[in-house]
Amino acid sequence: LSGNNMAIGLQNGDVIMFDIRNDHLEELYTFHAHRNFPVNSLAMSGNTLITGSSDMTVKILDISSTASSELRNHTASVTNVAMHG
Repeated sequence: LSGNNMAIGLQNGDVIMFDIRNDHLEELYTFHAHRNFPVNSLAMSGNTLITGSSDMTVKILDISSTASSELRNHTASVTNVAMHG
């Protein structure tokens, strides 16, 4: 949860972004972060979303532009991500 946005990680590897300003959830978009691998963890602050998955990667998404990058070479599932600062 960050500001008016909420992110939910799914078992299929997608992350769905919602606008929570109204009394109902409005889907903003789906980020296909970790295709066919579950999203184990996520952290969000401002316009940055970070996800970790069983595919041994970390994805970093700028939700204002939907530009993303990937951190690879983990030797196991990524079960925790955090943002500091």
